[in-house]
Amino acid sequence: MNQKQQIDQYCRQYKITGMAPKIDQTVKTAENKKLSYLSFLMELFEQESQQREQQAKERLLKTAQLPAKSSLDQYEVRDQNGLSLQKINTLEEMDWLDQIYNIMLLGHSGVGKTFFAAGLGVQAIENGYKSYFRTMEDIHTITKRQR
Repeated sequence: MNQKQQIDQYCRQYKITGMAPKIDQTVKTAENKKLSYLSFLMELFEQESQQREQQAKERLLKTAQLPAKSSLDQYEVRDQNGLSLQKINTLEEMDWLDQIYNIMLLGHSGVGKTFFAAGLGVQAIENGYKSYFRTMEDIHTITKRQR
């Protein structure tokens, strides 16, 4: 067994999935840039860290059960929905979460309440929070079962 195979085996054994597929590329980069051993190791660990952060976000997004393609970047600011760009930007900063405030979205059908709420959920996950998306119908069904 050569060194590459041994490294792959160790990576699988210790569940180091982020660094394993990029070892060859990182070795070539380290050789070209004449990186020190510590810099080379740092590159590998940064790749592992990035992979784990991405996987954690993907798990949180899946658990949140958000509607597909929810993003505040795609939210259309209109007069009829009552949210100015300044209000949207303020909510996007997530200070209201740190202060333990709730947000209630009210409005007529079709103004974008669900899309906006889901976009806030995605943004919360991006900022390191957990998010769970449930409609009022889901909540009603859950509470009805518990009686």
